[in-house]
Amino acid sequence: MSSSPGQAAPSFEALRIREARYRALFDAMHEGFCVLEMVVDETGVPVDYRFLETNPAFEQHTGLVDAVGRTARDLVPGLENHWVETYGRVALTGQPDRFVEESPAMGRWFEVEAFRIGKPEQLQVALLFRNITAQTRAEEGLRKAEWRLAQALDVSGLGTWSLDRTTRMLHLDARACLLLGRRQPDVDLAEVEQWIYPDDLATYRETVQPPASGSATSTETTVRVRLPDGAVRWIRSYGRTYERSGAPDFALGVIADVTAEMEAAAGLRTENEALAGRVAERRREVRQLAGALALAEERERRRIAMVLHEDLQQVIAAARWIAEPIGEPALKQALTRAAHLTRSLSHDLCPPLEGDGRLRPLLEWIAQQMAELHGLCVTVDAPDDLAITAPDLRPLLYHVLRELLFNVAKHADVEAAAVIARRDGTDVIVDVSDEGVGFDDAMVGVGLGLMELQPRLRHVGGNLTVTSRAGTGTCATVRLPLTVEPVGEREFAGGQ
Repeated sequence: MSSSPGQAAPSFEALRIREARYRALFDAMHEGFCVLEMVVDETGVPVDYRFLETNPAFEQHTGLVDAVGRTARDLVPGLENHWVETYGRVALTGQPDRFVEESPAMGRWFEVEAFRIGKPEQLQVALLFRNITAQTRAEEGLRKAEWRLAQALDVSGLGTWSLDRTTRMLHLDARACLLLGRRQPDVDLAEVEQWIYPDDLATYRETVQPPASGSATSTETTVRVRLPDGAVRWIRSYGRTYERSGAPDFALGVIADVTAEMEAAAGLRTENEALAGRVAERRREVRQLAGALALAEERERRRIAMVLHEDLQQVIAAARWIAEPIGEPALKQALTRAAHLTRSLSHDLCPPLEGDGRLRPLLEWIAQQMAELHGLCVTVDAPDDLAITAPDLRPLLYHVLRELLFNVAKHADVEAAAVIARRDGTDVIVDVSDEGVGFDDAMVGVGLGLMELQPRLRHVGGNLTVTSRAGTGTCATVRLPLTVEPVGEREFAGGQ
């Protein structure tokens, strides 16, 4: 090795240290490195290359083991010709090259820098390269995903937008520009406000407000937008805000024209409102018919009760007076029994339903009748001011409660029952309970009398539920509206 005049030649130790330094750098490189020598045919055309030197990262990037001293075609049968051609051109011309290329034979992509070293006649080339297969495949996958997304957006008719909250600039893609009737893809949010229909401006402003850090970041909003030609369209936007540098300052989303959907929904709401009005009117008519029927039935009951009390009772009394001289005990006993039954039937047909409609007197009267006729002790608990104002509902409640208590006296095998009444909003609820034998869920049902009353309960907006367990008693709950207006039809529910 020569040195310039006046400059001392480097010592052997200095050369050794320098070589060790370069060797350490060579071995520590993350990139693959190798020196190769071109193999030429008899005409001087490169046909292969031999590896003269490799660094430790060479094997990791190429997957080739023990490559030094061996040729590329020996290591990789079927190696593509363009590798030999490219490196041969660098060796022959001295012009370095940098490129990205795939080797299907090796199943890898490489980013390569190739440059000639040594004397030209040595045909030696140094390579600095990286295996970029994963990166290339990821980029290819991203390109395919972007293409599929573009096709999906095109088919769906959706437009995309992005918002930089820092600059308050909104970017629209071509489809979004078309939906909004705009030519410029980039627009300030202040200008966007001028597009929004005045009644929807508050909704729009809530949407574009940046959320607090860490809060929910997805948004959905539907507003009317005025197009440049004056047309008004319903636009629905779906978006999501992302944080950059710890702040929610960037948002992405899509928009769709939902004018047809909103107009159809408005038409459907109008039809539903009209239908609801017709249903309500029909319910009122049914309610009026049911009320008229109940009142007519009650008048007929009172007429029959009056006949029993005024006519039949007098006939029986006269018969008893005529039979008195005869002295026939059986006849006298039969007439006495007939008078008692007639009086009892008259009371059943004409309960105390007049007055202000308060429930407590009616319930106490029913309890008294149950005690006198069936020996059933009934306790009553009801507020003094609880009343049913509809005159057609009071007889219905009376007949339902009487039938329930009659079932207790007949089937429950007890001597006591409880009746509790309470208000629940616009309804009155009456519970009839006992601690009798009860019955299983599968046997829950109603007697003939209650079956006849079920349609009338439903027509006036009432219902009846029955719960029972064998050996634990039974509880029947009656619900009726307090006023003449129905509160909706409720179905009978038996058991839980």
